[in-house]
Amino acid sequence: MRCETFVRIARSKFIQNKKAIRIAAHLNHDVMKLDRELSPIAPSKHIIQNNEIRNNVIGIELKNAIDTQMNQKILDNLVANVTKNNVQDMSLIFK
Repeated sequence: MRCETFVRIARSKFIQNKKAIRIAAHLNHDVMKLDRELSPIAPSKHIIQNNEIRNNVIGIELKNAIDTQMNQKILDNLVANVTKNNVQDMSLIFK
């Protein structure tokens, strides 16, 4: 199921973080057992553009996200510029 949300992350600086941007759903951090059903709605329709993302451990992390568009330079992050897990309909344009 898709949620018709629209989130734009633009013209911001993300410098020297563990994870600059993280879009994730349906996570169990093993702190406690999840007794409730997970929502079938995944985060969708995110646009990430014209940000300064550098010198982070991970630039952008996506988990269970749908239709994420990135139009951006992502440089000099220590471990990875972009990580993804179970991501659908992602487009990435490096400027």
